[in-house]
Amino acid sequence: MKNIFYFFIISLLLLSCTKSRDFHNSDEAINDSISLLIDLYKSEGDIVEKKKILSKAVSFLNNISNDSIKNTYLAKFSYQYYKLGDTVNFLNVNERAMESSIKSDDSITLAILNWDLATYYRDKQLKNKEAYERYFKAKSIFEDLGNDYNAAKMLLNMAIIQTNVRDYIGSENTTITAINKFEPLGKQQYLYSCYNNIGIINNELEEYQDALYYHRKALKTLDRFESDPTLKAVSLNNIGVVYKNKGSYDDAITSFNQALTVDSLFYKNTILYSALLDNIAFSNFKSGNNAEIPYLFYKAKQIRDSIKFDPGMIESRLNLSDYFLGEGDYDKALSYAKEAKKLSEESNYTDDILASLLKLSKLDTLNARAYANRYIVLSDSLQAQERLMQNKFARIRYETDEYIDKNNALSERVRNITISLLIALVVFGLLFVIKSQLSKNNQLKLEREQQLANEQIYNLMIDQQNKISEGRKREKQRISKELHDGVLGSLFGTRLSLGSLNTKHDESAISNRQNYIDRLKEIEEEIRSISHNLQSKVLKEEQVFTSLIEELLEIQSKAGNFNYAIQTQTDLDWDMIDGKVKINIYRILQEAIQNINKYADATEVLLTFNANQNHIKVTIEDDGVGFNVQKKSQGIGLSNMTSRVKDLQGTIKITSELSKGTLIEVTVPKTNYFDKKTA
Repeated sequence: MKNIFYFFIISLLLLSCTKSRDFHNSDEAINDSISLLIDLYKSEGDIVEKKKILSKAVSFLNNISNDSIKNTYLAKFSYQYYKLGDTVNFLNVNERAMESSIKSDDSITLAILNWDLATYYRDKQLKNKEAYERYFKAKSIFEDLGNDYNAAKMLLNMAIIQTNVRDYIGSENTTITAINKFEPLGKQQYLYSCYNNIGIINNELEEYQDALYYHRKALKTLDRFESDPTLKAVSLNNIGVVYKNKGSYDDAITSFNQALTVDSLFYKNTILYSALLDNIAFSNFKSGNNAEIPYLFYKAKQIRDSIKFDPGMIESRLNLSDYFLGEGDYDKALSYAKEAKKLSEESNYTDDILASLLKLSKLDTLNARAYANRYIVLSDSLQAQERLMQNKFARIRYETDEYIDKNNALSERVRNITISLLIALVVFGLLFVIKSQLSKNNQLKLEREQQLANEQIYNLMIDQQNKISEGRKREKQRISKELHDGVLGSLFGTRLSLGSLNTKHDESAISNRQNYIDRLKEIEEEIRSISHNLQSKVLKEEQVFTSLIEELLEIQSKAGNFNYAIQTQTDLDWDMIDGKVKINIYRILQEAIQNINKYADATEVLLTFNANQNHIKVTIEDDGVGFNVQKKSQGIGLSNMTSRVKDLQGTIKITSELSKGTLIEVTVPKTNYFDKKTA
């Protein structure tokens, strides 16, 4: 029996207790009936009734559609079965929860379920392989989730199992990996367990200086967190065991006695207290100090027997056998050795069986050979099992690592394919954008060329109209001049001549001459009026743009058989409006009137021009058949109108109803417009 085995168990139990879970951590809305059952479970004290409540709660889970909530509660309920000692229901619900978690890809719950199952196998002691495998699976899932804290816990549990089966090198490597995860997180309580485990490993390997270093490091770690006071006694006992194995019995006794100074240790940790008494007795015996021997041996044995702690009961009998052998009392030595063998066989503690067989082979001369042979067979078998277990652990790590490598390779392949597809999509996208941009550029180029052509055509029309207007103007001026300077002058001369002949004073001559003179005056005034009117018309003639609009309506009205009218509600000087604005307005009106001819079947068309300081508003209204503006899709004509208005940074509004005609309102800025009065 190893002297520190049960102290190691104490640390193990401490580690296990850190994973506590209850019914208080659900964040999901759950069925009211399950909530009531959970409250009832927590208030119930009878184990049988607790199991019944759990069974009812599990049956209600079938009504929950949310897989995540269902998995969480299955995991919690299975763990509660484990705490109640109901192994069958624990395994059944755990298996059901695992199947559901795998199906719904609930990784976190799957990790917790493997953790619970590993704890169950670990407590069975003979299920070390299964426990290690489940801890390993949970660790891998936690690592994939980026949860280093829980992954480190799994590593520590794995390391403890490796220590139990004497896989010391593997355990040390696993513990160091756990330390590397715990240290950045500052988890001192788990670092304590890690250092303690490495100290135990080095003690077993007889590397006593390293063992002392790590046990002292564990002891110092206790100052960094609020710990159970008995942990100090555990570390001091472990240090004393190293000194005892090293043969430094005085140092061992000092350390054991320091551990006993922990307040109320007998009540807080009876197992540890009895172990310290036994260790002090054994160290005194080995150092030749017979003080309080065999009193301390018997007291330790009595305590261990009273609490039925099998490992301690066996160790007390083995130590008493050594003591009485040293005292020369072979009968008592043989008796205690046989008691140790019987207890170890009943408990199935292989190490203690080997220790008792070895002692019996030295004490029982009649059966020494039989004991020795059995010792050899059992020792070889134990070593074979330990090697097999170590190989299984290595195979679990290898197979899992191989699986991870395959997954990583597959993930890398998927990643490469995804990157290639993304690159291809980006290239195609860029090509599409470039092609689209080239097409837009070509379209813009064509539109600019069309705009330029329209402006050139408009300018030619303006020039032609200007020439016609200028010719008319010159002709009118010529006629006015001829009338004024020629005819009017001649008539004026005649009137003067007639006036000079007015020397006769007879009544008849005077009357006739006066009639001629009056008539000539009338002709003169008439000619003067005509001349002035002609000159006035030359000065007030409508501008060229208005003439173009009138000409457009005149031609289209004949083709469409409708009447038209043009209204200008504000004094609008088209000569001050930018040519680009006028040509686009002309084209918009041209398109609108063509649409009236094609579709409206109108009899009346009203064109209105209005302006304010900043904008020109053009409306064209007909009394045609109208159309549904919401349903009708824009054709090329309407699209061109909209495009031209947008190009002028203006707005267009089309209002129409069936049988009620159509109203088009265009509003554009007065580009480069200045009122004549302020020019």
